[in-house]
Amino acid sequence: MRIKIVKPKNQQMFLESLTEIQTIKKKAVNMLFEEIEQEVIEKDRFVTNQIEKLKEMQDSYQTLLDYAQVLLNAKLVLP
Repeated sequence: MRIKIVKPKNQQMFLESLTEIQTIKKKAVNMLFEEIEQEVIEKDRFVTNQIEKLKEMQDSYQTLLDYAQVLLNAKLVLP
């Protein structure tokens, strides 16, 4: 999984971005990074959970295909 990271062109741009995020989040600078870290952790859990659910769905789909094949074979064998 690739996430495009846009780096600031210089230190001033970084500080401006940081100030903008601080304004949006309405947090003090010392609390801002903790909040960002918490958001990243929550989003990581969500993505991990979604991946697990997709794997379960794929397994269930494969099981259904296997059942269908068994029924087709049984139909051929049984009168």
